[in-house]
Amino acid sequence: MKSGQYTNEVRRYRDEIEKYPILPREEENELARRIKEGDSGAKEKLINSNLRIAVHIARRYFGDGDEMDIINAGNVGLMQAADKWDPDRKKFSTYAGFWIKKEIFAYLGFNSHTIRLSRANVTLLNRVRKARQYLTDLNEREPSSEELVKYILKTKSASKYDPSEIERMVDYSEIQSLDEEVAEGMSMEEVVQGSDGRDIWKLLTNELLRGVLDDALGKLDPKHRACFEMHFCSGMTYEEIALDEGVTRQAVCHNIKKSRERLEKILKIDPRFKELGVI
Repeated sequence: MKSGQYTNEVRRYRDEIEKYPILPREEENELARRIKEGDSGAKEKLINSNLRIAVHIARRYFGDGDEMDIINAGNVGLMQAADKWDPDRKKFSTYAGFWIKKEIFAYLGFNSHTIRLSRANVTLLNRVRKARQYLTDLNEREPSSEELVKYILKTKSASKYDPSEIERMVDYSEIQSLDEEVAEGMSMEEVVQGSDGRDIWKLLTNELLRGVLDDALGKLDPKHRACFEMHFCSGMTYEEIALDEGVTRQAVCHNIKKSRERLEKILKIDPRFKELGVI
């Protein structure tokens, strides 16, 4: 099965989801408000109306695995997007696209930290990043994936690359941007909240237990802790930390992400939390 082609199973699925109408942005914004209030029906409606996006993105990768499994991975990303979306920042379709691609990449066994790129793709990725910045400055907004691909295809060097490879590098660049955006946008409360949803931060309102956080920070890798504390404790931006530490912005993002993962593990096994019966 070539990338972009549909099996009968996918065609049936695509026909089935066509019954869900595409919603106007105003209605999506209202659904976002209701989702924040715990309305599961609003979440289901927002997801169903955007299932087409997951299929549209997944079809680029049909040659890499089972078609419906790839679509379902995209749907997982769609559900995550519905939970996290802030309508004041991006259109839902744009934001959901980032999460859909992230989950598809995870299903296929690679991510923005472990994927190995050929020299040609590294060059293409750099072109994608420069094109994204150029279009953002030109239009005073971030370009969509389609706009970015269309722009690159018009450049002189486009003939060197297969269009599907350009699409993949656009997707990959967006995954990197999402990793940085999610990490940079976290509050301290979110950093110490377990992935299973248990709010460890609320326990830290107890003055005695606040010392546990200090102890946990002391167990982090020194380089990771330095970036972590500069961002969350001193309020420094990623750019400021990168300049201060003499590293790249991506390295700062990586260090903070690793700090969060390590911090969560440390807090969960601390006996002072276990005694409360909530970890």
